[in-house]
Amino acid sequence: MGRGFEARFARRKRLAKGYDMGILLWIIVGLIAGAIAYAVLGRRGSILSSLVVGLIGALVGGKLAEIFRLHVTGGFIDQLIVSTIGAILLLVIWRAIRK
Repeated sequence: MGRGFEARFARRKRLAKGYDMGILLWIIVGLIAGAIAYAVLGRRGSILSSLVVGLIGALVGGKLAEIFRLHVTGGFIDQLIVSTIGAILLLVIWRAIRK
């Protein structure tokens, strides 16, 4: 086995590690954004509901940022702000539908 194989294997290992960290970061941001959204609206939610609201809120917030052509750098704070805004909007819409 040559050096090319070792280099490809090392690159795959680095990519897999980054992918795993990306998923972990999404979960952390989702939990925090969901918890903040529930706190802002004065509601209580379980860990699972905070995670779901935060992850869906991240999608909603990301799409809104794209529609309004807002520049989001992708840093942790930027992702958290966009996700929290999306989660708050999601909960407000959900509350309006359920009434």
